[in-house]
Amino acid sequence: MVSSEQGIVDLYKAVPSHNNGLIFCTRFFCVRADIALAGIVERLGSKIYLRATKRDAEGNFHEVDHLHGDVDIFAVMKAVVLE
Repeated sequence: MVSSEQGIVDLYKAVPSHNNGLIFCTRFFCVRADIALAGIVERLGSKIYLRATKRDAEGNFHEVDHLHGDVDIFAVMKAVVLE
């Protein structure tokens, strides 16, 4: 777990793989006053992934790419931007 932009960069350098990315928890990073979330997205956005889940008929779920989950991520992001 990392708690700063430098920590993210250090992790990427330690494991230089296209599979290495960050699930961006804004709540986690917001507890630090020195974190500029928008700046992190601007600088490291290509390695930031959103989590989503897909449910089956019984209510079980598994993680999937954010565009293939049960949530319309486009609608969510549009609502955030409009807000």
